[in-house]
Formats: sequence, structure tokens, C-alpha cells
Amino acid sequence: MQPGLVRHGFIRKAAMRVVLALTRSTRLRGRQRLAFLLNRVVMPPDGYVLSTLPEGIFMELDLTDRLQVGIHYLGEHESKESDFILSSLPPGGVFVDVGANIGWHTLKAARHLGDGGKIYAFEPSPPNVVRLRRNLELNGITNVVVEEVALSDKEETVQMASSRTRSGNATMADREAPTQSFEVTCIRLDDYARKHSLRGMDVVKIDVEGAELLVLRGMNGILRGPHPPVLLCEVNPIMLRLMGTSPEVLVRYLEELGYTPHHVGKGGRLHPFRSLPPEKGLENYAFIRRA
Repeated sequence: MQPGLVRHGFIRKAAMRVVLALTRSTRLRGRQRLAFLLNRVVMPPDGYVLSTLPEGIFMELDLTDRLQVGIHYLGEHESKESDFILSSLPPGGVFVDVGANIGWHTLKAARHLGDGGKIYAFEPSPPNVVRLRRNLELNGITNVVVEEVALSDKEETVQMASSRTRSGNATMADREAPTQSFEVTCIRLDDYARKHSLRGMDVVKIDVEGAELLVLRGMNGILRGPHPPVLLCEVNPIMLRLMGTSPEVLVRYLEELGYTPHHVGKGGRLHPFRSLPPEKGLENYAFIRRA
């Protein structure tokens, strides 16, 4: 390698360390925007970085992807939701991550539960599955079962689409933006649990870009069962309507099963349900079934 290239690479790495120290130490409201701006300058030529995150978690990240940029430079992602998931998982518990993406919540739960617990990570996007498996390998995690399928209310094969720069937006809905598409197998969580003798789930996180109600209908037996899981479910009005439903229908479906919605606050603490998100917003709600 030419000396100039070596020197340039050294400077880029040094600049990256300075940027990380800045973006991870401040709590300023604009730090995410700052991270996106500085990333254009210090990002490696191929876009990939091995990120060492708080709590000693390692993740291989693609800095051309907006979600992964946030994880790398801020050292966190959905902090309130992460805290809620971990506080709801008992020792030796079972966590089901529906829409696991590249593994943020899966990795945190696996570290929290240790060898006594079990995680089932469902992710249909092939690139995300590759990165998810790689991140599990980097951390020596062996208590996670990765399933490269989508969860829905029936068994079928469908087309999904995702943006090339947003790994977290793979969806069954029709999208007008430039996308990449792929074919995926859909299954019901009720059927999966029966087939694999999975009798207890403590926490189920669902983030599937508008298909949340399909997932819930496909686990109706689990939700009605004697050991109902705690749910953390994304409610995105735009994506739900693209899938032919709405936030109101989703919340009503769970309420009819005895579940009560809650807002998730700082530290994962629950607050009384007040309102649904605005049309162009989204929120992750906790749903707890009444005794």
C-alpha cells in the first residue's frame, strides 16, 4: 500500500475517534444530525466499521445505512424500549424479536439473559440476516435462534421491498420510493411455537413496518393463552394504512384480548396511555394483558 494511502487511513481513523467521543458524550438534541453530517467526512471508503458499543457489545455496521449510523455514533438505539424489554425479562426468560433487523435488541437481550435464557429472532431481509448472524458471532452469543422468515397471519410466500439505505424498512406494503425487492416465506407464530414446543414467551417485540396486526393475528392463540407475553409493538400510522389497517384497529384488537396499552418512558417505565401517534409519526407501545 502506498504511504499516502496509509497516512490518509490513519487520519480518518483518528478523526473517527474524535467524532465518537463528541457524539457519544453529549446529550444535545441535535447530536444525531451532527453524526450524519460528520459521517460523510470520516466514514471508511467501503462504509463498514466494527463498532464497540457500551456494555462491550460489538457490531459490524454499514455506515451508508441511516439506522446503523445512529447506532455507531450515538452508541444507542431505542433506549427506552431496550430498558423496558430488559426489565420485563425474568432470569431464564424467553424473548421473541419480530423484525430483528441487524440485532440490536436481540444482542442486548442475549447479553442480559445469559445462557439460561433463549431468544428467537425473526428477520426476513437477507442482508440483515447476514449482519445479524455476524453480530452474534462477534459477541460469542449462542442462545439465539435466527429464523429467516416473516411472521404473518397465514403461511404463504410474498414479495417484500426495502430501501438500500434504510435496513429497518423492509415491508410487504407497496412503496413508491426506489427499493430492492426479495421473496420471503411467511409463517404464523402460533404454528411455529407448536412445532418447536415453545410453551412460554415472556416478551415479544414487533416492528415490521405496517404488518404488526398480521403478526398479532398469527399469534392469537398465544395472546389468549394462560401465559400471555408482554408486547412491545411499533405503531406507525402511515405504514399501517398502506397495509390496509390503522392504529385504532390494532389497539382495539389487543384491547379485546384483554391487553392494555401503555406509553414507554425514560428508563423503560410505563405511563398511562393518552393518545395514538400523529399521522406522520410513530411510537412503540407496551401492551400488558390484564390478570
